[in-house]
Amino acid sequence: MKTIPFSYEYEFMPVEKRYGILSERSVCSIKPAAEESDYFYTGNGSHRMDIAGGPYHDKIVVTQELLYEPKWAKPPDVPDLRPYMADIRRYVMEGKPELADRLIDQAQREAGHDKYMNLDAKIVYPMASLHVHKAFHLVLTQPERPDTHNYLRWLDLLSGKVTAHWENACGVYESESLAVYDGDFTATRLTAPGGMLDVKIDFHYPEKKDRFGNPAMQGSTDILKKSADLFQLAFAYNPEYGQKGYVSVIRFVRQGGSCEVIDNGIRVTGADSLLILSKTVRFEEDFQSACADTVTEDLLQVVPDFDSFVESNGARLGERMQFSGLELGDPESYVLSGEELLKRCHSVNELDPMLMNKLFDMGRFYQIIDTGKLPPMWGQHNINTNLQVCAGNNTGLFEEMDTYFRYYETKFDDFRTNAKLLFGARGLLASVHCDYDSGLYYHFSRTYPHYCWTGCLGWIYNEFWGYYLCTDDKEFLRTRVVPALKEIALFFEDYACDRDERGKVIFCPSFSPEDPTPNPDYMTVTCRSINPTRINSVMDIAICREVLTNLIDACNVLGIEQENIAHWREQLESLPDYVLDEEGGLKEWAWPAIEENYNHRHVSHHYDLWPGRAVFPDTEPEIAEAIRISNRKRGQQDDSAHGIIHRALCAIRLKDMEELEQNLSQLICHGFVRCNLSTAHFPYRGQFPDLQGAMPAILLEMCVFSRPGVVEFLPALPEYYRTGKIYGIWLYTWAKLKEMEWTEEGVTAKLLSFREQSLTLRCPEKAKVFEINGRTVPMEKNSVRYHFAKGEEVSITMRY
Repeated sequence: MKTIPFSYEYEFMPVEKRYGILSERSVCSIKPAAEESDYFYTGNGSHRMDIAGGPYHDKIVVTQELLYEPKWAKPPDVPDLRPYMADIRRYVMEGKPELADRLIDQAQREAGHDKYMNLDAKIVYPMASLHVHKAFHLVLTQPERPDTHNYLRWLDLLSGKVTAHWENACGVYESESLAVYDGDFTATRLTAPGGMLDVKIDFHYPEKKDRFGNPAMQGSTDILKKSADLFQLAFAYNPEYGQKGYVSVIRFVRQGGSCEVIDNGIRVTGADSLLILSKTVRFEEDFQSACADTVTEDLLQVVPDFDSFVESNGARLGERMQFSGLELGDPESYVLSGEELLKRCHSVNELDPMLMNKLFDMGRFYQIIDTGKLPPMWGQHNINTNLQVCAGNNTGLFEEMDTYFRYYETKFDDFRTNAKLLFGARGLLASVHCDYDSGLYYHFSRTYPHYCWTGCLGWIYNEFWGYYLCTDDKEFLRTRVVPALKEIALFFEDYACDRDERGKVIFCPSFSPEDPTPNPDYMTVTCRSINPTRINSVMDIAICREVLTNLIDACNVLGIEQENIAHWREQLESLPDYVLDEEGGLKEWAWPAIEENYNHRHVSHHYDLWPGRAVFPDTEPEIAEAIRISNRKRGQQDDSAHGIIHRALCAIRLKDMEELEQNLSQLICHGFVRCNLSTAHFPYRGQFPDLQGAMPAILLEMCVFSRPGVVEFLPALPEYYRTGKIYGIWLYTWAKLKEMEWTEEGVTAKLLSFREQSLTLRCPEKAKVFEINGRTVPMEKNSVRYHFAKGEEVSITMRY
């Protein structure tokens, strides 16, 4: 039999030539992106650029973090469920949730939601939240030339610079782009052999349809002024929703040649180079076309020196990237492209070591460049955004995590409104999908009853608690953690107000995100009842327990609120017991009569194990085993990445290597990692950053596990990673793993403690000798106990 090998459009740069141009912290691709999901992205928190990297036909998309298209003059009102809540609870408890649904529909109509939702449909999707749109995009066309070779595009992770390089009979051409931190603007430099840069640049407005195909920008108006040196776009949103708009200014700086304005843009001829600068600013009020003048003035003040932009970015972004890193496998393979690394996964080793290094870096890069005034906000707060930031504390991205924290702290008034109107409760109830300017809870329906997913803010405060565990910042604990935990606990006290025959509180109505889910048309649901409004979501019980436990611990550490400790302990004791299935697996609802739906994309009920810190095999062996069984039984429903990620993270903490490698190899090899090393929500479809943000967390937890009082080295590392190094890992026990290296002979590590404490240090089972600062320490069951002074750093050696 004969085969026809794949043929690339352009001859790509050989591996040996890449060593001179690529940094070790970079990602490259050997072909231009054919779809936007494969574009290299870069940013500075405020501006984001997505670049195709085509030699003769390129596309550059510019977005600004605050460009949410308005849909209303003010956020929708929270439906007032108080008149109906007693009946809603009664109907759900009686097994008649469809009657409760009718009351939800009625309350939503009364709040004016009917104009946003098709309430007669079998599947009622929640009212869509606000979405970011593109500011503009540019299409760059250059004359196609023969003999194109040495093509390569790459992203330098230390500066954020995206480069496309190619050569032809005329010489070397490059396109370089980055979002500049100092001054907050974007820059693209096009270079060509002397006098041979001929490029047509077409300007395109934001799309008239959103990513779901729905009409967008209805009622908007714009004014676009064009000259050979400057474009000014003043874009006004629908005036029904306020005097809001944005300005994008684009500046062109040529070296040589000539330029003419054409219908959709400009045409540059005979130039040596062209620098394109842009700045986009959102105006929340009093917007008018004259707003473009101040933005233009700012951009004209920029000295057009591209190399200095790269240097200044390196000082900011490069420093943060180098806080933490992972080094597995052959270091010389850093020049391999995403395509070549994925090919190695598909033909040699499913979990290619160099690919792991780059995914570790890409996850941190994503969180850095996507955090500005707002944190990463792709999707909902019931696993999406949580995964996108879950490595931030452990890898030292504390500025980025502070932005994440403040995003929710600024919405507490809205969260109090949610609690009051939905449940007649005191305290805080966060929306599953906050808007940039609102935390009001309108994003729910009878099909997705998010209003009764009560654990949202508790999960977010898991990261607040993680920050405290990583830093020992007691002032943060006192002023920013305890007050919020008190209000979350107060909400749970009022919400879970009924008791069962055993005296345990009842969580009702209750939702376990997002089970069962109609994707599509409920055909994947394995339980008989498809109604998602139920009783005693295990996830919410676990989150409530975590909130109360952390609140009690924090107050004891700080010596405050001692008069309330007994009350919170009583609240803890009243929480429902969990329920097991016939195999001993953990059920998703702590209510025996509710049938399990095993084919679902979430494993929300595993919260106690991850991201929670309540269940470990050595502390809660029965629950840990129940989660292990549940983790192995779970179907995937629609192959959403986040569920597979959650199962992988659970497998790590369970040290279930079979389950870990199965889930991780599925994520890496089966369409969730793209050639630009961005990640997808569904296999081979689009781009979505859940896996992007989670990969550093997955990899670092494979290398080092921590909880208060315990550090374990190499707890769940696959055997084929025989050598490696990891550095800059802040641990959940007020300590930092400054660095750790391992070979087939043993492990060395440097560990710094931020407080005086005794730590149990666990080593791999095959370790025979454990040394601290050169002195042998006796081991007991592969662990030693060591008392650290505050600020003490020790050198550890484990010999096999």
